[in-house]
Amino acid sequence: MDVSRVSYKKLLVPLDGSGFAEMALPHAIDISHRMGASVVLVRVLPPVSLLLPLDATTIIDLEALKSKAREEAEMYIRSRAGELRQMNVPAKGLVVEGIPVAEQILNVATAEGVDLIVMTTHGRSGLGRWVYGSVARQVLLNAPMPVLLVPARE
Repeated sequence: MDVSRVSYKKLLVPLDGSGFAEMALPHAIDISHRMGASVVLVRVLPPVSLLLPLDATTIIDLEALKSKAREEAEMYIRSRAGELRQMNVPAKGLVVEGIPVAEQILNVATAEGVDLIVMTTHGRSGLGRWVYGSVARQVLLNAPMPVLLVPARE
């Protein structure tokens, strides 16, 4: 087996806005520098109604809330992609909406033609699970391309 032929040209890094998820970035940057790979950052937004407390008694403008969440996600992902470009990493950011989150990540990976997904085992709040279950596990089990799982530690 000739492992010197392993080469990655396009990486996908799912981010949820947490420091835990961002622990995958140094690994993606290193691979990019070594192999000349570009990086696609993706932020998956769940439906806004799932983010509301179950006992919400006030009337909420869901469209305004959805618009604000998308705007914040786009600013976040643009900022992270800009930081990577400043480090000579070709990068772009995408924001997609929907659940299950793992399925959305895999849809983007396929549509973008990535050859490696780089993500952490923990997401938001570091509870060992991304929002709505173990996203990392579902990505690992269902991805048609290799997945590099980075342990997220406090």
